[in-house]
Amino acid sequence: MKRRVHGVEIQKAVLGLLQQRGVELEQIAEIVYAMQSPFYPDISMEACLSSVNAVLEKRELQHALLVGIELDRLAEQKRLS
Repeated sequence: MKRRVHGVEIQKAVLGLLQQRGVELEQIAEIVYAMQSPFYPDISMEACLSSVNAVLEKRELQHALLVGIELDRLAEQKRLS
């Protein structure tokens, strides 16, 4: 029987893979801040980082990131058409 993988494990895997690729959550939060601050002038970096962490708990996003990271790896290996 296959072992069931829980969201927390997937989230840890995604965070690890992002880190391996050189992507820090603070960098993502900076992008969020840059895009949202024109609309929400009182937004803080802390709020953006909190939102990034909350979104990374979503299973759909975790799966999208896993697929994107794998596609990135394959592209680097020139294994995509």
